[in-house]
Amino acid sequence: MSRKIMSKWLMVLGLSVIFTVNAFAAIISDVSSSHWAYSSIVGIEKKGYMSVNSSGNFFPNATMNFFEVADVMAKATGYVDVEVNKNIDETFKNQIIDNYNKQKTTLATYAKKYSAWNKLYDQQVAYLLGRGYISTADLDKVVTASGKVTMTKQDLAVFIVRYLGKETTAKNTYKTTGYADEASIKEANRPHVAYLKTLGLVSGSGNFSPDTKVTRALCAKMFNDAINYKVKLNSQTNTGGTTTTNNTNTGGTNNTINAASEQVTIKKVLSKNANEYYVSLTRGNNTSYYTIKNTVKVLNAEGKQISVLDIQAETKANVTIALENGTEYITSMNLVNTNTANNNTTNVITDPNTNTSNTATNIQTVSGTLLEQVSNGIMRIVLTDGTIKAYVLDINNITFLNGVIASADDIAVGDKVTVTLQDNAILKVHATSSNTGATTNNSNVNNSSIVFVNDGEVTKKTFTTKGYIFTVKNGANEMDITVPTSAKVTRNTRSSEVAEIRVGDTIAVTKDAGIVTEVKATGTRKKVEGTLNSMTLAATSTITVKTAAGLETYVIAGDAEFYNQKSRKYIILRDLHLGQSLDIVLDSKEAISIDVESSTSSANYKAKIVEVGQSYSYIDVIIDYDPISGESQVPKRIYTPVNLQITLDGKTQSRSVLEDGMELVITYEYLDDTAPQKIRILK
Repeated sequence: MSRKIMSKWLMVLGLSVIFTVNAFAAIISDVSSSHWAYSSIVGIEKKGYMSVNSSGNFFPNATMNFFEVADVMAKATGYVDVEVNKNIDETFKNQIIDNYNKQKTTLATYAKKYSAWNKLYDQQVAYLLGRGYISTADLDKVVTASGKVTMTKQDLAVFIVRYLGKETTAKNTYKTTGYADEASIKEANRPHVAYLKTLGLVSGSGNFSPDTKVTRALCAKMFNDAINYKVKLNSQTNTGGTTTTNNTNTGGTNNTINAASEQVTIKKVLSKNANEYYVSLTRGNNTSYYTIKNTVKVLNAEGKQISVLDIQAETKANVTIALENGTEYITSMNLVNTNTANNNTTNVITDPNTNTSNTATNIQTVSGTLLEQVSNGIMRIVLTDGTIKAYVLDINNITFLNGVIASADDIAVGDKVTVTLQDNAILKVHATSSNTGATTNNSNVNNSSIVFVNDGEVTKKTFTTKGYIFTVKNGANEMDITVPTSAKVTRNTRSSEVAEIRVGDTIAVTKDAGIVTEVKATGTRKKVEGTLNSMTLAATSTITVKTAAGLETYVIAGDAEFYNQKSRKYIILRDLHLGQSLDIVLDSKEAISIDVESSTSSANYKAKIVEVGQSYSYIDVIIDYDPISGESQVPKRIYTPVNLQITLDGKTQSRSVLEDGMELVITYEYLDDTAPQKIRILK
């Protein structure tokens, strides 16, 4: 046994916060059935995300720090310890190992920076970093040089929203929580708390108590409720197969709901843990992952029992699926055909959409490595020649993970991808990595078009406490429509939320007693390239870009991302500068992704001083040519701070040397800087 594995087993035996997995699941000695979090503790323990020790103690009142919460979240999102659990899909195993290797430098930096850093959780932290659930900015908030930081209830709320994949929705939709102690909640965390409140995942009245320390009971309650909510939501939105209704009662006992047997197509099998497997199967038009225990008998077409791992791709089967403690289990499986083999190899599915005779115009294929986690439908790829390109995921795209139809969100940073493009929009994605094994809501996109009777085009949207007010233009007429957040919204045929309707969308609304109850919106995506000409920072910010077609003005989406390709870092709107070359992705008429491709190295103005200002704090000049306005002989006021570099004949001068009539070369680092970088006086 390696030293690393040995240290993990010693940690299991020696630390009270790490417990054996499921061996003692039947007895929880220190939590009574009347405990406020009892059902959640039982549920989270059965899922294997939190455990009891050999005496059956859960320690519900023990506080948890960032590392311990990260361990729970990593497991809930698919992480397994590849060194302890050997029964794991090889591709999935390699993905976890590769991701850890990519994060090792970052982890080492923080271990050196903070004496309280707990290296025993490096694998879990690396997993969450690689999957995009946390960032390095989060690491600076949760660990200090003085010691571990105990997680607070509001910190946990942020984690839960990220687990649900709704952080952007929360930030764009919710501003206030309604709690009496809202002032105690960090402003950045209020949208997360408010969102959980609307879902009923946190108490709906009184105080939230944001700085309450997270106990193991509180962690179990919030995570288990979120997991159950996510499973319930997926079940309700599953349009394929038999629909089951789960009236979740988080304070009740184990709730099992059975569905009738149905025929499905098996796509892939992955190891989940020593006792269970993930099975990817297609039900109707929906492809999702379900869990099957190794005790379930799988019968082939001849009625003989076979191993789950012997099932090959595209095998038809009759299965029964039951919901147990928030997890969808396959409880029976009978294969319809005999497409099986006696081996333990992982199934690889061929692409049924491959068409080598495709003669469509503007079709091209590019390959590279995923640079950043897919967000807002934008896929940034480092191409084989080292250049970075951002591509748009078309609403009808099909994504394959090792041949299995999946969601683009399941592709991890660093995965190798090959994409088929039409006019820079991605039609198809092939990735070489495996799904992490977490239960996902993967689905095929219905390619059939839906025709809307359009009421008009959204020209403006405003957030209010009652929802959103959309200004809609239809021909020469314009009107304001208030849409409450409770309204049913579909956008491009997909279930959506009010906040996701964009300026430029065409919408049709349904009203009941004057209240909008349903909105159908449709929008389009495209890419534009150009040079930043001007920018307005306001409640609704805009940028004007000089493109091949002329000057174009775009609204900045509330969830827009800004990325500098040179530094390979995310930036903010205020980091943009005039003259920069931008690669912009538009969702209807909102810019949702802006990549800075290059910046002007500097801007030089030749000018003549007209007047020196009071105390030499500025000079009024006439500029020979202004690249912003494109005009000649333009008057301009130049601010001259004390530390401004002023030279004459190569020698540094003070501001007092400036005189009326002097000719200058004024250098700005960026066109929109308020003060120049340097001034050179010409003889």
